[in-house]
Formats: sequence, structure tokens, C-alpha cells
Amino acid sequence: MAILDHAEESLIRLNELAKMLKAVREERDLTLIEAAKEIGLSSATLSRIENSKYTPRVENLGQICEWLGVPASRFIESESPSNQRSEGTLEGISVHLRADRKLSAEAASELIDVIKTLYNRYADETMK
Repeated sequence: MAILDHAEESLIRLNELAKMLKAVREERDLTLIEAAKEIGLSSATLSRIENSKYTPRVENLGQICEWLGVPASRFIESESPSNQRSEGTLEGISVHLRADRKLSAEAASELIDVIKTLYNRYADETMK
């Protein structure tokens, strides 16, 4: 597949992808080389993506998302700005909790679930 053109590049939330990629890699205690091998990319490409210096090709985005265990749609701009804000807020919190070395992966997941539940409850109340 071809490299994304400028219009498509703007549709990918590269900074969000970069943060999650680095947080998960560090959570799994992997080097760039190890993670790149698992994903099927070169370590140089993975480094450039982690540093928000390169927008991955479509097939590479798919490989990365499969490795992260999330759908590629998570990093594709949606039409709704309010949706983007809430997803960005929740994703930011999730990334920080997953990267926190004081928390086990299970504890981080439980905290994320609680925060998402409370966030959605209170966010819905403000919309009424």
C-alpha cells in the first residue's frame, strides 16, 4: 500500500499513537528493537513513529494496532470534536496509568475501567 498522502496524514492522531505505543512498549519492558521485531517493523521506523516524526503506512498502522490490542479507528480522527475531547481525555489517563511502574497491569486496567465508568456517568449528566 502507498504511504498516506497529506490529507490522510492529518486524519491520524499521531501524537496519541506515539504516546500509547511508547507506554505499552515500556510497560512490557521491551527495547525498541524487541518491540519492532514483534510488530514487524524496523527499529528506526518504530522510533520515528514513537517520536511523532513519521506517520505509519496503512498496513503498518494495522500491525501496530494489532500489537497494541486496539482498533486502528482509535487513532483515526472522528467527525465529532466532543467525541475527540472525551476520547483524548480517557486515552491520556489510560496511557499514564499503564505507564505507571507502581501499578501492575491488572491494577491499571481496573483503575481505567473505574475512571471510564465514572467519566461517562458524569459526562452524560452534563449533557442533560
